[in-house]
Amino acid sequence: FSSRLNIHQIRGQHSTIIHYSLPGSKTGSKVKLDIFDLKGSLLRSLSGFVAGTVNNVSWDEKDSAGKLVNNGTYILRLTSANINLSERFTIIR
Repeated sequence: FSSRLNIHQIRGQHSTIIHYSLPGSKTGSKVKLDIFDLKGSLLRSLSGFVAGTVNNVSWDEKDSAGKLVNNGTYILRLTSANINLSERFTIIR
């Protein structure tokens, strides 16, 4: 079983859904999702616990100050136990 990370923007709703799959042995582990701009600045951190092999998190497309991020390309980094995944994605309004 391989870990996967998929990101889907729901246009017109200021919402991006982050889907991630981790091995069942990671259930209950802490997970951290960090969103960066292309300059490497951390815009927002989301954290929680792995509920099962397939998980979904909704991001409101806001930075840590509560401002909507601009159109552009961003990087999502997922960290959980010894798993590190990253994916580029684009916000278009």
